[in-house]
Amino acid sequence: MRQALAHKGLPVDAAAQTVRFPRAVIEDMLAACPAKFEVFDREGQPAFVLGDGESKIAAGHNAVFWLDSNTGETRPRR
Repeated sequence: MRQALAHKGLPVDAAAQTVRFPRAVIEDMLAACPAKFEVFDREGQPAFVLGDGESKIAAGHNAVFWLDSNTGETRPRR
């Protein structure tokens, strides 16, 4: 993945095994996202729509660690 992102022009630090996403890249990607889209379950059935104005909650999400982009330290999510 790092090689693919480097090929796209993103700054890759091979020694630290990190890729930086400059603000402009993030802004361009967000601008390309649709304002609303349908999410499907594991069986391919419609589950819900994101962006429809209804709040959604994902309990027990899988982001259990943070990576500090300045120090490279991995720490538990608080």
